[in-house]
Amino acid sequence: MPSDILVIDVPNERSSLIRRVEYYVDEKYLAVYLRYKNEPVIYEGIPLTHFEEFKTQESIGKYYLHYIKPNFKQFKPSNMAEKQKPKGINIAKNEVRWIDISIDVQKINKEWLVQGEKGVYLNLKLRMLPDGTVDKYECLGFLAQNVPSDVYKAAEEKEKGSGKKIDSIIVGNAKELQWDRNTEGLPGVAMPSGVTQEVQDDLPF
Repeated sequence: MPSDILVIDVPNERSSLIRRVEYYVDEKYLAVYLRYKNEPVIYEGIPLTHFEEFKTQESIGKYYLHYIKPNFKQFKPSNMAEKQKPKGINIAKNEVRWIDISIDVQKINKEWLVQGEKGVYLNLKLRMLPDGTVDKYECLGFLAQNVPSDVYKAAEEKEKGSGKKIDSIIVGNAKELQWDRNTEGLPGVAMPSGVTQEVQDDLPF
C-alpha cells in the first residue's frame, strides 16, 4: 500500500529555488522539486517535524540549503530499482500515449519566437522515426525550432544561387517510455491526478 504523501506547492514569491516539497510519511523520504529540474532530489531519514518546518519558513530555499541538503543523506535507488527504469519505445497503440519532451532552452533562437495575439510562441517540429524504431538514446526523434518564413525567405534571397539555406535548430528530443506498473508509489515516480504515468527528465532551467 502506498505511503501517505504530504505536499507543499511553493509559489514563486516564496522561493525562487524550490517549487514543490513532498514528504513520504512511512518511508520518511523528503522529495524536493527544484525549479530548474523536473526530477526531485530525495533525502531519507527526514523527521516529520522538518517537513512541518518548511511551512513556517520565510525563505524555504534557505531552510533547505542550510538544514536539509548538508545534514541528510540523499536517497539513491537500489540496483533493483534501477532495473525498473523504463525503456524508450516507439509503438503505435490504441490508447493515450504520453511523450516526454526535453528542450535545451539555451539553444532556442529568441529572434525566431513568434508574437501572437495571446502570447509569444516557440514553434517546433518533431522529426519522428518510423514506427517500432528509436535512436541510440532510445528517443522517438529530435525537436527542431522552426525557421520563421520571413527569415527563411530573406536568407534564401541573400544566398540566391549559392545553394546555401538556413536550417532549423535542434533544441531537444522526445521519448515515450514503457513503465513497469510496479514502479507506482516509488519516490520520484509520482503519479499526477488523472495521469497514468509521469515521465521526468532534467531540464537546463
